[in-house]
Amino acid sequence: MPTKQIYIFLFGLFVAISASSTMVLASEITATCTGMFDLDIYNFVSEKKIQVIEKLGEVQFVQTEGFITLDGSFGEMKFDLNSGTLYANESDTGLYCTYRGL
Repeated sequence: MPTKQIYIFLFGLFVAISASSTMVLASEITATCTGMFDLDIYNFVSEKKIQVIEKLGEVQFVQTEGFITLDGSFGEMKFDLNSGTLYANESDTGLYCTYRGL
């Protein structure tokens, strides 16, 4: 009988650790954007308002219900989370993005 209780305790501990690990990873968002000849991958950390994004440099990160907006020395990039469209300085880039981690 005690062996069964140990297994139940270990299983509960495993579930708790797995859940906490998943919660930490949920803040990492990857946008994979493709076009006719392009493939761009952007990685964000949703808790950081200022972060360094590869290919863009330092950006101000804002996430709302329907968009991720990046502002930096390059101007503004806006990721439409519903349609997948990527906008640069309010113009459609022709890239379609899919997201992981939302």
